[in-house]
Amino acid sequence: MAKIVSILILCVVTFSFFSKIKSNNKCSDFRKGKFLYRETGDTSLFIIIRNDTVQYEINYYTKENISLKINWLDSCEYKLSFLNQNVNNRDQIPIEFQSVILYCKMQNFENDTCILSTFFKFRDSSKNLTGKLIKLN
Repeated sequence: MAKIVSILILCVVTFSFFSKIKSNNKCSDFRKGKFLYRETGDTSLFIIIRNDTVQYEINYYTKENISLKINWLDSCEYKLSFLNQNVNNRDQIPIEFQSVILYCKMQNFENDTCILSTFFKFRDSSKNLTGKLIKLN
């Protein structure tokens, strides 16, 4: 009986290890490139162009854009900090919000799509956002 339990534990550990490796390999597919992003429950659509250090977010409809610095925490997680914006006055990111750090995690990969979870704190509140990220190239 102890032998069966040991084998089951070994199988679970091995499966967990290889699942993590597979997930990390998919993360690297989303590290650089061009993507389409839509937040869950929102009609806005963004084109994201990303390299190892900078992410550009372009509103699909208005073509307004912002640039953010990327700091990779591991292969699936990174944080974004504000660099610059090219938007009209109505849609400008307020000065006090420009210092907010966004923590992002890519997960649930399927073909050229993943779920992107974003967390940030602003003043006395925090917010979690979830959306779909589709790799275009």
